Amino acid sequence: MAENPGHDEMMMDQQQGAPQQADMNLSPIEKELDSSLAEQGHHDGNTRPLNEHYIIVLFTSFEREIYCWLSGIKKIKRLLELLDSTCLFQYHLDGVHVSEGMKRMIIDLQRHWLNEYHTSREKCLVELTEKLHQEFMQDQQKIRADLLQQFKEELEQTRIDLDNKHRENLKMESAKLIEKHKRELLAAKKKQWCWSCENEAIYHCCWNTAYCSVECQQGHWQTHRKFCRRKKGNNAGGQGAPGANAAQQAIAQQAAQQQQ
Repeated sequence: MAENPGHDEMMMDQQQGAPQQADMNLSPIEKELDSSLAEQGHHDGNTRPLNEHYIIVLFTSFEREIYCWLSGIKKIKRLLELLDSTCLFQYHLDGVHVSEGMKRMIIDLQRHWLNEYHTSREKCLVELTEKLHQEFMQDQQKIRADLLQQFKEELEQTRIDLDNKHRENLKMESAKLIEKHKRELLAAKKKQWCWSCENEAIYHCCWNTAYCSVECQQGHWQTHRKFCRRKKGNNAGGQGAPGANAAQQAIAQQAAQQQQ
């Protein structure tokens, strides 16, 4: 039976396209491993032997991806999804002959990374909480200081306003008292006062001497007689106190008023 040339060409195309399709289904880590092994001369097509270099490259790739995931808080969700044990090893270790001990070692490494992640996250949360608390306390202290400064300014302004108000009131009261004093002084100047007891005088002796009563005039006569400027005739020779005549005049005036 003759062979079909078209069938042979199709088989050859499928064989040539198979490696390309297999390369397209490889994960990023497997592609990196294949390229690394190809440089070492260990790549022979479909078989990928598990050796020390392969494990080192595998761990290096895992570690690099983990550090990339831990670079920011935005990648935490992605990290948790990629670190799921079932999905992670099903994707990266599918088709690779790995011993149970190696799997346990990788799982332990994954668990260690997860512990480190949780520890780092807790530490970051604690630091963030302390920082927020410190900022909150600083804000509260600043607000308290601003309020205290505002209160002091308002208190000082109130004190100044009260001082000005009281000063104006004192000026007004002082002006009133000065005016009252002037009026009283003018009224006092229009009156005569007793030379002896300084009460309002009703008896006039001479040009600058007056008394409020006969008793004050008679008691002060021994001192005043040397300086008195009354006429000698009105004093009956200057022997008696002038108050006697004044007393007699006052008694006569009272008797006249009673008769009326």
